Amino acid sequence: NQDGTFTIAYTPKLPGIHCISVLFGDNEIPISPIKVTVEASVDVNKIRIEGLDT
Repeated sequence: NQDGTFTIAYTPKLPGIHCISVLFGDNEIPISPIKVTVEASVDVNKIRIEGLDT
């Protein structure tokens, strides 16, 4: 980011509690590991909205 911060991305394959270790070089960062709760995704193709006037 050129400002002393970094952006990371993680795409989980399953819902549940994930424990993510974040390393900078060979060292784990101070707040690592990070626990993240991932919820099941919603299939937007199964959503139906009725009764809306245009």
